[in-house]
Amino acid sequence: MMHSLRHLLEKSLKQSILTIIVFALSALLAHAQRPTPTPQISGSSQTSQGSRYGQAGFVGEPINLNVVNADVRDILNYITEQYGVNFVIDKSVKQVPVTVNVNDVPWNIALDAVLQSNGLGVDVTGSILRIADAKVLADESSLRRQNEENRLDTSQLYTEFIRLNYARAGNSLAGQAGSTGTFQGGDTSGSSTGGDAGSGGILPIIKRRLSRRGSVEVADQSNSLIITDVRQNIDAIKQLVVLLDQPEPQVEIEARIVIASRNFTRDLGVQLSAVSVGGNGAGGIFSTLPGAANNSGIFTGGGTPPGAGLEFPQPTSGSSGLGATAASTILGLTTGVFGTTRINALLTAAESKGQVKIVASPRVTTLNNRP
Repeated sequence: MMHSLRHLLEKSLKQSILTIIVFALSALLAHAQRPTPTPQISGSSQTSQGSRYGQAGFVGEPINLNVVNADVRDILNYITEQYGVNFVIDKSVKQVPVTVNVNDVPWNIALDAVLQSNGLGVDVTGSILRIADAKVLADESSLRRQNEENRLDTSQLYTEFIRLNYARAGNSLAGQAGSTGTFQGGDTSGSSTGGDAGSGGILPIIKRRLSRRGSVEVADQSNSLIITDVRQNIDAIKQLVVLLDQPEPQVEIEARIVIASRNFTRDLGVQLSAVSVGGNGAGGIFSTLPGAANNSGIFTGGGTPPGAGLEFPQPTSGSSGLGATAASTILGLTTGVFGTTRINALLTAAESKGQVKIVASPRVTTLNNRP
């Protein structure tokens, strides 16, 4: 009895061990037969030069392709396998036989040529290139524009006041103070109730960015713009105004018309020559305000150097250093040596001595690109 029970237990144990081994082998076999994912070829050419297909400056890797009457889908599949490009083929693309023979041509240029020659187009959305019939893509683009216009037509209008600091709202600013002009979006000519405000300045740039319901009014008296449009257009116009409303470069030209005696003319020439070659003369850096006299009797500068960066030619070898070789032009003498303040001081002193009579002091400020 005990022998039979032991035999039965040994038999059950062997069957259990055999079952466990079978399960283990089955699991190993299933794991071995499971398909291992193959690594995809990364589309390195998709991001070459920091851009993607459809962006400016993109140049794909060279491709060599020589096929006759191949389906366009096969060509797209080949580009996908070689360069990792993601294509989605629209149902409007029919089976089109294509013959291509290109060597060492960027794949994006070859793709564009194949699509254009067969009436196809591409719509880029992120890293996905959707291939469809060119007419289908044109209709979709037109529909998107129409939907956007309809959305703008139903959006709420806002009004913003923008005061310009430097730019002119319109040409009427200088002509009729207090005049106003109203311009509707999409109107390139504009209708104004005062002056010619629509033909110049910053206004035409803003008008082209208004929606059909948008408008801009010009208040010349305060040089301000009153813009009414949807929120997104107003925000874009405000950012544009910040970039455009900048001061124009300008320069002030000041002159002195004097009647001078011969003694003053001679003394002025001697002082100009002495200052130009002595002290800081060789470097071309002179102050606007005179300081204390040095041992040679020449005043050194005591202020900021307005002529910094203006270098005068060094005296040539053999010259006495007293001529005009260090500053040979009137421009160099007046701006680099004396400066406006020192010349005014000399003229005032000479006038008090009766050597000079100031006839006029004209002054003009000119703007960039303005007569």
